[in-house]
Amino acid sequence: MFKKHLMLTKLVGGKRGLLASILIFALLSSFPFLFNFQFGQFHLATVILALGGMLAFEREHNVLAGTLLACAIAAKIFSGLLIIYLLIRKQYRAMLWTLIFTVSYTLIALLAVVFDTFRAFIEYHIPRLASGDAFSFFFKNPLTLAANASIYAIPFKLDRLGVPGMSVEIASWVIWIFIALIIIATIIAARRPKDFISDVCVWLALLALCSLRNQDAPNVYIGTTALWLLTLLA
Repeated sequence: MFKKHLMLTKLVGGKRGLLASILIFALLSSFPFLFNFQFGQFHLATVILALGGMLAFEREHNVLAGTLLACAIAAKIFSGLLIIYLLIRKQYRAMLWTLIFTVSYTLIALLAVVFDTFRAFIEYHIPRLASGDAFSFFFKNPLTLAANASIYAIPFKLDRLGVPGMSVEIASWVIWIFIALIIIATIIAARRPKDFISDVCVWLALLALCSLRNQDAPNVYIGTTALWLLTLLA
């Protein structure tokens, strides 16, 4: 994390890069980052891998970039939003390497586990992830629900506040509308004139927004990406 941030600030350069490099100490000592380091959740590592891949694409290290971004996508699929960004930017070689390594990681996983386990993940677990059933136990606890920054959790919070008509079906509609809005925002952002500093901010913003699509998005995980973005906007 430390090395990646310093490399990023060096590429940014100028006063903004200097300020962002100084803010690394405030960033790493913030509660969300300390919680991630202590608890060991992979969310922050996914963001670092995805951002590292996009930076490598900018420097035309396509094989390395595809490796990093594909690893991020294989770990947490919300990083796949950046493929749409690459498509709109017409960075077809970058897309190709990312897809090649994503397929490669999938085949390696298929070889590493029993096929029935892989099939159970696709047929049983992925539908439960998509519907939110896999995280239903989180919504029964008021504390975990309050700490859940997911868009999916909003109807459940409104239900606790006494708003009538809130249900799983409403939450599903809300999440699909949110996904559509994120894709539109990605297309608009990718059509902007190319500017390195703005591009990095867009990548971090898209990763932060797309991670809100997860049914369970604890604020201590999601907050890391937003804080990292703020060091560049300071």
